[in-house]
Amino acid sequence: RLDSDGHRDAFRPSMTVPPRLDDRYELRARIGRGGMAEVFEAWDHRLAREVAVKLLNADCSRDSGMLARFRQESHALAQLNHPNIVTLFDSGETPDRRFYLVMERLQGQPFDATLRALRARGEVLGWRRLLAILRPVCAALQAAHGRQIVHRDIKPSNILIDRQGNVRLADFGVASLGPSELTAEGSTLGTRAYMAPEQMRRATVDGRADLYALGVTLFEAATGLRMHTEERSIDDP
Repeated sequence: RLDSDGHRDAFRPSMTVPPRLDDRYELRARIGRGGMAEVFEAWDHRLAREVAVKLLNADCSRDSGMLARFRQESHALAQLNHPNIVTLFDSGETPDRRFYLVMERLQGQPFDATLRALRARGEVLGWRRLLAILRPVCAALQAAHGRQIVHRDIKPSNILIDRQGNVRLADFGVASLGPSELTAEGSTLGTRAYMAPEQMRRATVDGRADLYALGVTLFEAATGLRMHTEERSIDDP
């Protein structure tokens, strides 16, 4: 099995993280890694099924702000039952107080992997296929925004496509669930290359910021070009 960098990465248990969480979820291989957490392929022994376990990094577990955002992701997913949003099954803590989420395991790849492969071949996505991918994302956002949940990190890597072509929106780790200390003005959360101008200005954002980011994703998928980069962005294109 391969990790997000294309390498086999079997789970190696530490002194404090058992290979089986809650005597139920057996961690098998790491399939993703980010600044806040790692994602593992796991086996649910109670229900005999594959799942994905998102495990908060040890350093982040000691940061009250990071821990609050991770818990907020579980609250956001718990409110959303939609065929185009990754399903949350369970949550818990390890013996060393690392919080984890248990979600459905999708057999497929993120949208950015598709775009990278196309760019490598000098191709772009046809409009029919593009609509088939992004329409479900719009449906997912409509469901989230209807509950006053703003994703705030829409980008190709958070759009997952399984082997049957089904689309899921993932990673609500920086989502806003409405006015709170985690969404106050002055904080910047998200990925700069896809941020709406008001998000880069650290203003309070609503669902329109998600639609802007989806537009940037559409531009990238349709043209093979990046509208922004991490280093340089247009304030008000």
